[in-house]
Amino acid sequence: MRTLIILIVAVSCAISGATVAASPPHKVDTVRLGYFEGGDYPIHSQLRDEYLRQLRNLLPDTLEAVFVPEGYRSAKWDRNACRGMAAELVRVKSIDMVIAMGPWVVEDLLHAGFRRPIIGMEMFNPYLEGLVDSDGRPVAGNLTVQFKRDRPAADIDAARQLMPINKVGFLYFPSGDERDTVLSQMKFLGDKLGFDVVSAEGYNDKNTFAFFKAYAKLDKKDVDLIYVSPLWGLDLNMIRDFFYQADRDQKVVMTWDGSFLVTRGASLSNGGYSNVPDAIFNAQKTLAIINGELPADLPVVYNGVSGLSINEQLLDNPRLKLTQDVLARAEVFPGPPPENQTVYDLPSSVSRVISLNPGYLAREDLLRAAAASASVAGSAYYPQVDLSASATLYDKNDSHNWQDAFSDDRYRATLQLRQTILSMETLRSMHTADLETNAANVRLEQSR
Repeated sequence: MRTLIILIVAVSCAISGATVAASPPHKVDTVRLGYFEGGDYPIHSQLRDEYLRQLRNLLPDTLEAVFVPEGYRSAKWDRNACRGMAAELVRVKSIDMVIAMGPWVVEDLLHAGFRRPIIGMEMFNPYLEGLVDSDGRPVAGNLTVQFKRDRPAADIDAARQLMPINKVGFLYFPSGDERDTVLSQMKFLGDKLGFDVVSAEGYNDKNTFAFFKAYAKLDKKDVDLIYVSPLWGLDLNMIRDFFYQADRDQKVVMTWDGSFLVTRGASLSNGGYSNVPDAIFNAQKTLAIINGELPADLPVVYNGVSGLSINEQLLDNPRLKLTQDVLARAEVFPGPPPENQTVYDLPSSVSRVISLNPGYLAREDLLRAAAASASVAGSAYYPQVDLSASATLYDKNDSHNWQDAFSDDRYRATLQLRQTILSMETLRSMHTADLETNAANVRLEQSR
């Protein structure tokens, strides 16, 4: 019998050991991402957040992707600073790959000798910028980009279905020395589709392209459509002011970026909701790189999802042919509020509505009163503490001695604690006060 017990224990231990060996502890590895942009731009942050969300959806449970703080760089639209930051990222060893957005950054990373994978996003034309060769392959083995082939042609063709276009004003933020090549391509497109192209350029004190200066120099006479590349270098307020200025000049502005800028005052966009499909495309390539594929072997051509977006301010434009068919397949967005209209964010809007609502204010007063009643009721049950102290001046010659009427000691203190052990009346009043407080709070939340 004893031998049988020992045998059962041994077999159980063996099975237990085999189970442990077959179920190793769950280990999560981290993909450490760097982020590099030429400067802060609203589309960048939206695309970056959506990309990370899509990448985490694709990764297995054993992998997690994070942007590491030491791998973050934003050059604040200063090209010299961008070159220096690219050299810094070469020395940062805690990143596995870099997500690069906007102009300059890919070129500067390659020039600085960055050898880890680079995923280029939000780029106007990597082919004309010299980042993709004639065979459609990135110029460096560690690079992959997104190239939206024939995007300007598709955009302007979509605009031509809404209005006659004889002259286009084109404003382009260059990433390097490709501006003349890009302008030649636009003029070739104009010759093909039957419109003229005019352009202008302007630069700030950092030698960065300045859209306001370029727009001021643009020959806007007889221009039917202004087509703008990504408005790099402008924040949200400046973007709104740029579109507002064009609207005052009665010019229709079409943006290369998607519908987000239409909500900020652009007239048209053919980019649709481009962030989600673009993010998925780049997240899939990131997963392929993690699995060992060479970045340059991955696809680069992806136009995203097109879709016509129209600012509602255009609905009153007599030059536009907004047929029911066009409106049925287009998304109409409200324009930004007028310049002289007060704008509130959501928290300030709620606070302002509450402060002007007499019903809410009355219920708030009831809640304060109920809370005060609960405090009074509870104070009858809380410990009551009395503290008294006295002192005596003592002189060895007994000529200046004095003391209070109750003590012969030089120092004296008294602490008295009174506590009601049980009072049904007090407990009932506390319970009633709590119920009133809760009810008042519920009525206040309903009012809110």
